[in-house]
Amino acid sequence: MPVRVQAVGDLAPGERHGGRRAGGVGLVLLGHDVIHSPPGRSTGWFPNRAHRASGRRTMTHVGESTDNSTTTPDRPTTIPGRRPVPPLEPEWLIVDGLPLFHRMALRAGPDAPAIVHVHGFGVSGTYLEPTAALLATRYRTFVPDLPGVGRSIRPRHGLDLGGMARALVSYCDTVGVERPILVGNSLGGSIIIEFASQYPDRISHAVLVSPAGGPNNLPLVRAIRQMALDGFRESPPMLRIAVRDYLRFGVIQSLDLFKAMTHYPTLERLHHLDAPTLVVVGERDPLVNLSRAFVLATVPHVRAVKVPGAHALNHSQPEVIADLVAAHVSGEPLIDPYAPRRVAEQVLIPRTEAG
Repeated sequence: MPVRVQAVGDLAPGERHGGRRAGGVGLVLLGHDVIHSPPGRSTGWFPNRAHRASGRRTMTHVGESTDNSTTTPDRPTTIPGRRPVPPLEPEWLIVDGLPLFHRMALRAGPDAPAIVHVHGFGVSGTYLEPTAALLATRYRTFVPDLPGVGRSIRPRHGLDLGGMARALVSYCDTVGVERPILVGNSLGGSIIIEFASQYPDRISHAVLVSPAGGPNNLPLVRAIRQMALDGFRESPPMLRIAVRDYLRFGVIQSLDLFKAMTHYPTLERLHHLDAPTLVVVGERDPLVNLSRAFVLATVPHVRAVKVPGAHALNHSQPEVIADLVAAHVSGEPLIDPYAPRRVAEQVLIPRTEAG
């Protein structure tokens, strides 16, 4: 059973599980308990005994009072290092027996719909934070680093797309989200489709931003050229995030997952998604070909829009993406005809009689 913990500590690049090196903070898994042992410190972080009875694993510093009258299990924790974009807060979880890092914001209230943002291949959820932060005022918001990506510990055996989808389901179970709105970028779109094909009743709405994969990205050499071209079209901050995360993920792992993404016909498999779906494509995205919109002809619950920008739209166009997500979920028009400056354009999908 997934166990949720709050933890203090940061994991450096190259962190691994199973007794192997984990820079920054040492982790020892004892059943479902996690002990953090920061380098240079004799004290560690242990589960708060006051909350074991409830099943919640809250991390408490050695020497801190565990009396019920003084503890505050839901108080924010402090994780050294870079802070997420406010109001997002960092937290460590135990998912499928492994530490997983995520960002969350719950200020919208317990009854608000939940959004889970799904990152692309080899890159952490850091670049999704600008869009997620804007949506956090109206939705419970979650931005995980899936297993092996970013700060999250890598399983002993790497995950394919199906494994990533199952890990996403386990993550949703851990944070208590039954039917999330899923917003994915790039490979995140493929993961969402796999999620929907395996667990069709577990998704409320889907937004696929820059859904790469399929004929437009084959052969592999072509996809690599497209990725290189996109690098020149992204902002320097986005490139810094990508380079850092790809180095963390590893060259071999990145290449294997990139191959899986390019061979996955994302648009062609949208029929697996029964939930209302929005596809968002950047005008200057070399990895997504708008001329392939005809493959959506028989999928009536899918709408598509084109916006300025390249591939990492969640980072470069957060206001536009956030507005589109909110309009899609609420059923409002995606394009405001009275807006002084139109930043999104509806993509015409040639419907067949079946659509």
